[in-house]
Order: sequence, then structure tokens, then C-alpha cells
Amino acid sequence: MKITITLLIMLVFFTGCAKDRTPIVIKEGMIEFSGSYKVIRGTGIASGAIWMDYFDNLKNVYGFGSIAHVRGEVTIFNSKLYVSKVYDKTVNMYDKTRYKVNDPSFGLQEAYQFVWLQQEEWQDIPIPNTVKTYKDLQLFVKEQAEKAGLDVGKPFAFLMYGMPTEFKWHICSNVYDVKEFPRNTFIISKVQYYTIKEMIDIIGVYAPVDSELYYEQFDLRTFSQVKEDVIMRLHFVSRDSDAAGRLYDLILGPDMVLRLPVRPPVVNPSVKPK
Repeated sequence: MKITITLLIMLVFFTGCAKDRTPIVIKEGMIEFSGSYKVIRGTGIASGAIWMDYFDNLKNVYGFGSIAHVRGEVTIFNSKLYVSKVYDKTVNMYDKTRYKVNDPSFGLQEAYQFVWLQQEEWQDIPIPNTVKTYKDLQLFVKEQAEKAGLDVGKPFAFLMYGMPTEFKWHICSNVYDVKEFPRNTFIISKVQYYTIKEMIDIIGVYAPVDSELYYEQFDLRTFSQVKEDVIMRLHFVSRDSDAAGRLYDLILGPDMVLRLPVRPPVVNPSVKPK
């Protein structure tokens, strides 16, 4: 009798402690997302919003986000998950086929925000050599999206591939092992890198300034907001190295290609539009 009561108490305890891992998902335009950068800016808290195994059985997924408590970046290309973290100032980008870090929680990574779409078909558009800078690219993406019939007044996703002449990027890494992230702490948590001529795959989100997905751009030296007209966010995975993370500036190289969705994406029917 005593053993039965003890087992019952243990069962109730562990059941009550089990975390509900069903994410709150919001749809805006063509994009679905869970978590918000506005929350971290407003509260300094970067707790998890969605586990990456949520996507295990979904096809044609493309997305990106940052790991909870600012401990790395996560990117999904065509339903393949990439995790990039900084260990001893060295970038480690790995997936299920090439384990470079002894991290048993792969696939159980939790992001404090993740944005994604499911899209099977894409239209390839060569990027002319006159498009060189981040701002040039933003104008070109908007122009081509309008020609393709996309609603540029709402967030939409796009892909790119090719070899930039150079690009600047970072990985959010909690180098100070802090629990809360006021603005300055959050900004300096970005470990910065500069790379020349690597073949990369890019996923981007174009989000108007009134969107929940609009991302502030900061000068990492002065902590001041800059580039208020920049309304794209880019993440990438390199084909040539372990580089992967948030791409925040680049000079485009020749023969790069933009890919736009050619029809409405597959959307989880259980998610109500915003």
C-alpha cells in the first residue's frame, strides 16, 4: 500500500512538471513564427518559444532563429536542421550527418524566436551585377517580388545562393553567461565574423516596419539603431566551411541567384492568421 501511494505521488509529480511543448504559432503574410524579438527587447528575457523537433515530420521547411538564452543560431534549409554555436571562440556548425560537437541535445534545441515557411516550388531569378550592396539587394528583392505577384505589404520569405565578394555575419552567443539581456548586453553578445568568397545558401525574410517581424539594426560599436530603412533579415549556411549564422552586410558577387516562392506555401491549418 505504501509503495502504491509513493508511485502515485511520483506519477502526479512528474506529470505536473512535464513542460507543454506545443508552441504558440502566429501567421503573418506568408510566414509563420513563434516567439518575438520585441519581447527580448522589452523584458530582457530570451527564454525558449519553440523546440526544433516540431519540424521533424514537416517537408519543404525553410527558416531561421536564435537558440534560447542567446546560445547560438538555428537554420533549416529544405527541412534539414543546422545548428551553429561558438565554443572557445571557434564556430561549430553541425547537423545530424556531421557531428562536430558532443551535444546530445541536437534536434532538441529550443529557439526564443523562429520564423519559417513551407514551400515546395521556387522561381530562380538571376541577380544582375549592378546589384552590389545590402540596400541594392533589398530594392531588387522588393521589385522582383512585386513582379511575381507577392504582397510586399506583408512578410514574405526568399532564398538566394552564390558567392558574395565579402560578407559580415554573427552568431548570438551568451559569452558572459548572463540570465537577462538588456539591449546593450544583447547586442554585444553577437560574436562577429568577416568572410571572403564562400559559396553560401541564404534564407531571407522581408518584413515591413509595422510587422511583428521587423528587426532593428544596430551599430555594434555604439549600440545606436542604424539602417532604419533596412527591412530584410538574412541567415545563411556555407557550402565551403562551418560558417552559418545571421548575415548583416554583404557585397554581392557575380552570378548570384534570387529564389522567390511561386505559389502560396503550405500552412498549418490549425494556425489562425494574424
